[in-house]
Amino acid sequence: MCAVFGFLDYKGKISNAVLKRLIHYLSVAAEVRGTDATGIAYVRDGSMVTYKKPKPAHKVKLFFPRDTRAVIGHTRFTTQGSEKRNCNNHPFKGHCGKESFALAHNGVLYNDRELRREQHLPTTPIETDTYVAV
Repeated sequence: MCAVFGFLDYKGKISNAVLKRLIHYLSVAAEVRGTDATGIAYVRDGSMVTYKKPKPAHKVKLFFPRDTRAVIGHTRFTTQGSEKRNCNNHPFKGHCGKESFALAHNGVLYNDRELRREQHLPTTPIETDTYVAV
């Protein structure tokens, strides 16, 4: 049921070529936990960027800019909401005040519809439990 992967090169010491190979190998290794969709998130020019496709990792080219210091990635095993609707795939963009973030998780909330009602959460095109988690 899904996998989360990524890197943090906090000192900027690792070459972009090595980081791209690392993300490729990590994403393909994560396929054992889900092949329905693959995605990554990173920061470019101060903005959060997500890239995701409803395909297994070995069929997706994952790109990020040369100066990227951190990437979070996700491979998905669909439990709720079709992976063919890309809005259901991870990572998701979110905002807290003026700060943006990306969220990817592993696991299922089975009471998400109940939580939506109880917490009076707004409707969204996302059909998975993730919206409640955010």
